[in-house]
Amino acid sequence: MKKLLLTLIPALWCLISGAANVEVVTLTITVTNPPVTSNTLVVNSASRYWTNSLAAATFATNLTGVGPAATNLYNQIASFPYSGPLTLRWAATNAISLRTVIGGSIAASVSGTWATLTLSTQAGPQTYTALWPIENMVGPTNRTNQASALIQGMSTFSTQALAASSTAVSNLVNLYSNQIVAGNKTFTATNTFTNSAFNGGSINNSLITTTNARISNAVIHSLTMTNGANYGSAFRSPSTYPNSDQFGSSAAVSGGNAIAVGPFAVASTNGTALGYLSSAGMSSVSLGMGGDTSGCTNCLAILGSVNAGSNMVAIGSGANIPGIHNWSMALGPDAITTTNNQIMLGASYHTTVIPGVLAISGSQTNTTFRGTNIINGRLDFTSRANTGLANGNNSGVVLGTNVYVRLSGATTIAALAGFAAEQDGSWHIVQISGSVTNTILNDSGVDATAANRIITGTGADVSFTNSPTVLYLHYDSTSSRWRLRLDR
Repeated sequence: MKKLLLTLIPALWCLISGAANVEVVTLTITVTNPPVTSNTLVVNSASRYWTNSLAAATFATNLTGVGPAATNLYNQIASFPYSGPLTLRWAATNAISLRTVIGGSIAASVSGTWATLTLSTQAGPQTYTALWPIENMVGPTNRTNQASALIQGMSTFSTQALAASSTAVSNLVNLYSNQIVAGNKTFTATNTFTNSAFNGGSINNSLITTTNARISNAVIHSLTMTNGANYGSAFRSPSTYPNSDQFGSSAAVSGGNAIAVGPFAVASTNGTALGYLSSAGMSSVSLGMGGDTSGCTNCLAILGSVNAGSNMVAIGSGANIPGIHNWSMALGPDAITTTNNQIMLGASYHTTVIPGVLAISGSQTNTTFRGTNIINGRLDFTSRANTGLANGNNSGVVLGTNVYVRLSGATTIAALAGFAAEQDGSWHIVQISGSVTNTILNDSGVDATAANRIITGTGADVSFTNSPTVLYLHYDSTSSRWRLRLDR
């Protein structure tokens, strides 16, 4: 047997190595001083360092004395064995050994003054007699080493498994037979359970039977659940975008703070899409089958759709805002807007019923009243001025859309031969002033357009000299003439 003893000094790296074709090589590491941070140990090119924590490449230096340091050294190598393989053993209270297999080799070095390295070789395999019972062995270190060596050898070299029904493993989880597993169990790795009844965990294609069980931070694939009740935080189906969820076949979001619910539902940033084929644009909401605000910002569609733009609302099946009609609303089935800043209520075939009071503070235009209409209050007609009357004959005078019209302009005699024709039932209050004499020509050919002519009701022309004079006119489409009622 050969022995080599090498003592290391600070800042000096020394390398010792040994190899034999039919020998076992043993490296003894004797801790002579408490190691300090940055001291190293290199075994078979694997470098490990003394620092303040235990890890794959570091020893813990949080204890003082050579004995505790040797314990930390042993525990670290036991937790992260060197390749070789190398067998780890205690050699003394402040020394450990690493032994190769037959024909193996070791190369090692240290930095600092914390240890000495001794390399020895044995000609042939070295075996030991196992003592039994283990608890009767002298010294706790010997008992621990023997028990650990026996388990390590069985784990490394045995080709046989312990029988699942054996008494020796009756307290372990049975991998092949039915078994009741009591107590709390925590699964931290990726676990797959096939055709099993399982309380808690990560499960794939399994039958899950749970009673008052709780599964935390688990990934469950293809889960089918009936009569489920949620407790605590709400259910989520997160997307890859922040604060976004998607529920349903092919449901998808394309931005943060969005939610898509229903088959093929799609939602953009800050959008909400709910229903089959619903689509929500940025900061918009789409509800119901086919609801679409995909090209709109700050919009709402319930069964309806809006085009590109912003701040629009479409409610009802077929309700639509087809153009970029910003700040518009289409309310009711098939309601369709025609311009910006418009509220379209229903379609042409609808009847709108307001059983209460309709208060309109703005203007009302292009309205057709049918049936019985009761005006229980004052009805005011804003006047319109037409100063274009000329002395002599006046034809095709335009009364316009105002009921109350003020005519002026002539200074001597104004002859009114006709007013521009309007629709059946149109009526006006016409006030004429300024002329010395005004004459209404009865069905006169002076106005070349027959539909503009006036029937005075007297069968003749009517003249008046008072100023102003008020005329009441309405249009009769049956005779295509204006009809006069004179108040003078």
